[in-house]
Amino acid sequence: VSEWYRDDPMQRLHEKSATWKDRHDIDHCVSELKSILPEADSMVLNAAVDLRLRRLNALKNLYQVQDVPIDTIYGLLISRAIELGDG
Repeated sequence: VSEWYRDDPMQRLHEKSATWKDRHDIDHCVSELKSILPEADSMVLNAAVDLRLRRLNALKNLYQVQDVPIDTIYGLLISRAIELGDG
């Protein structure tokens, strides 16, 4: 996983260690996502980003990976966050 390189709005949001409370960072991420996918509704994107951050935080707490660099856990946690993983 550590050899994967991502450069997208969600990755940058995670690299900032943003939480669902960081409205400015979330709004910026939603704006970037909206520019990539203009037909998507901003409210839906905002809800999706919020849910993803909350789910990622819950998984980080569950697996106790607070101090692990995001690039080593991002793929695993995101796959689990959208329920593609084993658990």
